[in-house]
Amino acid sequence: MPIQEIFRPISASPALSLPRTLSLFHLSKNLSADTDFIKSRKISVSSRWATLMWLMLRLLLMLLFEFLNNQLSSLMWIDEKANEFSTWIQRLANWTVSGFWLN
Repeated sequence: MPIQEIFRPISASPALSLPRTLSLFHLSKNLSADTDFIKSRKISVSSRWATLMWLMLRLLLMLLFEFLNNQLSSLMWIDEKANEFSTWIQRLANWTVSGFWLN
């Protein structure tokens, strides 16, 4: 149906002609269908937005987990090296004290 047919002026008579009534009916159906389409797109966009936000949150949590895991690994490495150093110092102290008393 051409757009001119849909928006042609209503005749001056109080009663609408049958083709014009059908035209308004089709216009109403088209508007209803368009409204439903827009609502579905809005829901789709909202759903995609929620999915995007969820993915961003997951990414943020993964980055936070990775950062904390690296920090924990660093602290464990420092603790291991501190234990090695402590053991080395204790051996050195025992060797020095035993060497001092033997002389």
